[in-house]
Amino acid sequence: MFYRRSKEKLAPLVEFDQTVNSTEDVTARTIAQEVLRSLLAAQERELSSIARELHDDICQRLYMLSLKIEKVAAGWATGQLHIGAELKQIRQQCSDLTADVQALSHQLHPSILDNLGLVIALRSFCREISEQTGVAVEFTYRKIPDALPRDISLALFRIAQEALHNAVRHSGQKHFEVDLQGKFDGIELDVRDQGVGFDIATAKTMAGLGLVSMRERVHLVNGTMNIDSKPNAGTRIHVSVPFDQQSRLLTGAVN
Repeated sequence: MFYRRSKEKLAPLVEFDQTVNSTEDVTARTIAQEVLRSLLAAQERELSSIARELHDDICQRLYMLSLKIEKVAAGWATGQLHIGAELKQIRQQCSDLTADVQALSHQLHPSILDNLGLVIALRSFCREISEQTGVAVEFTYRKIPDALPRDISLALFRIAQEALHNAVRHSGQKHFEVDLQGKFDGIELDVRDQGVGFDIATAKTMAGLGLVSMRERVHLVNGTMNIDSKPNAGTRIHVSVPFDQQSRLLTGAVN
């Protein structure tokens, strides 16, 4: 009799505990779905931006280039045009278009990341930014494993891309630092500048697509991201991504 009554008293508690666990599971799934939905939306906007860039810029420049080639061909055929200078301009425009298309292709899929690894991919990207914008980007790295899980490599590469693009666009500086450092239990990325900085509290309430995308990428690899910035005191974006046990067993390192 006592046992039956005890079970009757405990039953509501068991049901309550199950309800709490069920609610927590639903909440976790909902949050995960929202994060994934936001990331997919960010990727769609990024692809739409690239599509507009192709249509409004690359295609228009190709069309103007074709008109110039047609003009030079007509002038050369009639002997009314000295084509040396015109051909030099056409060659330069073709070179510029090639560089811009390469930059867009890297945004879509950084093949160098798969083929040569994170260190070389980041070094190449920093060099491209320097060449395209005229700024100086100092890239340093220490103790990076020979192989990294692709999701971690891709997340860090995309975060570095976004952080450096934002710094070049908004900091007002001409010198930037990108540092990649391997730890026993993970890998850390720093992007720094000594520019105009910003108020972090305000930035959190007005987070743009780039900042949201970076946070979501960090979340997907179980990492953390901290932003240290003040008006007129520069900005430092610090990302830390932990390794799982399998990743720790990867042998070798790029020193």
